[in-house]
Amino acid sequence: MRALSRPAARLASPARWAATLPVLHAPLTVLVSSEPADTAHGGTAVSPFRQRVSVGKHRLLADEPLSVGGADEGPSPYDLLLGALGACTSMTLRMYADRKKLPLLGVDVALSHSKVYAADCEGCAETAGDSSKKIDRIERVITLHGPELTEAQRQRLLAIANLCPIHKTLEASSAVVSSLAPVPATAADPKAAAKAELVFASRKHELSPGFVVRRVLPVARKRMVGPFIFLDHFGPTDVASASPMNVASHPHIGLATLTYLYSGACLHRDSTGAERAVVPGEANLMIAGRGVAHSERGGPVLDMINADDQGRKWVHGLQLWLALPTSHERDAPSFHFTEDLPNVASNIPGVQASLVIGSALGHTTSLPSYSPAFLLDVALEAGSRFELPIEAGHEGAVYCSEGEVEIGVPAATLHEGSMGVFTGDSTTTSTIVVTATAQSRVAILGGAPFPEKRFIWWNFVASDKALIAEAAHNWQTSNKEVFGSVVNERDDDFIPLPTPYKA
Repeated sequence: MRALSRPAARLASPARWAATLPVLHAPLTVLVSSEPADTAHGGTAVSPFRQRVSVGKHRLLADEPLSVGGADEGPSPYDLLLGALGACTSMTLRMYADRKKLPLLGVDVALSHSKVYAADCEGCAETAGDSSKKIDRIERVITLHGPELTEAQRQRLLAIANLCPIHKTLEASSAVVSSLAPVPATAADPKAAAKAELVFASRKHELSPGFVVRRVLPVARKRMVGPFIFLDHFGPTDVASASPMNVASHPHIGLATLTYLYSGACLHRDSTGAERAVVPGEANLMIAGRGVAHSERGGPVLDMINADDQGRKWVHGLQLWLALPTSHERDAPSFHFTEDLPNVASNIPGVQASLVIGSALGHTTSLPSYSPAFLLDVALEAGSRFELPIEAGHEGAVYCSEGEVEIGVPAATLHEGSMGVFTGDSTTTSTIVVTATAQSRVAILGGAPFPEKRFIWWNFVASDKALIAEAAHNWQTSNKEVFGSVVNERDDDFIPLPTPYKA
């Protein structure tokens, strides 16, 4: 039986010892994916056992040694197991020594694993049950560095080593519960996985003095994705040192604005009388209909944003516009919000996904949606995967807000600030496939395209240019019957038309 023996490196100590002995952290998804020899290292890998291990933002390789047919491109599974025990042992001793102010300078842990008969394992037979069966024996040799340590302190540290959570897990009866994940669309039916037809990068735009955003939609090659006609990605911006968002009163027609924050806060005010701080975990929707005015201010809610350990206050989020169907273009304006964002990925390892508006994966939000649409906020750990079916004839897009992902089949890479668009199949359901190559956050949006063309000029959206001309005139002439006063804003503090409108 092959025995493994690898010394553990000396580990840096945590800053302080917890109030109690260390316990295992909250569950963190560990994802393991095989890497075939013909794709790893540009086709040069020869191991059939090579695996990519993703733990949060960390990535490493696992393999088997040459003696069993691997290429030794990474630690074997038993090496990783021993490494976990060694690291946990050293961390536990470091924490305890710091708490008790013991003169411990460092710890080395050497471990080996073997299979032995219980009868031959001194001190093991009592816990092994049938002494004629083989059991796993892990030998752990701990080197304590610190010439001022007394013998009593050394013996106490040896006893503390057995309180390492990994040690306790290995000695206890652990339950490993296995199940099969849903068959990926690409495995069940390769034709069902949609291909990204268009990939493009966002471009920078100054929304207000000193506050720069990434303008994603519209672009010349793609004016809309389903009903979505506009997308700005703002931040992350440290508003403790830079200018916060400061957008004075301005008008809209023919659309619904949707604001969604990853972090920070901003204040929404509009001419319906709504005044509400936009915060993470909520979604705010303003229906412009025949005409509404609103402002977006960061200054009044600056104190709502918690500073990090360096005093920075981050604002990060998205604003989107959904064009309204012709039957609702002239509706009365209204404001809506929800704190109830359905979790649509509760059983997908390494993925957290919230449905912001519309319907997807059997869930529907409480926000009104006047045409088939969906927007999901999806956070993915490195190596994780998320799939979203889109109905026949619908469109979809993935925007990468953070990190890096691969989308579609064949895969296209999205870096931070880029979008990939799927046109979908006109007759059958297709699937958007997103795989994270790093810890990432994406917005997935889309829905049914409109049968008529939409025109967009400045802040106005309409199916008829005459409606835009009318709105421009009403704003230019301060027609309060259409664009009323914004609550708690001065009437003389507004954004004027950029230029006269010409149809």
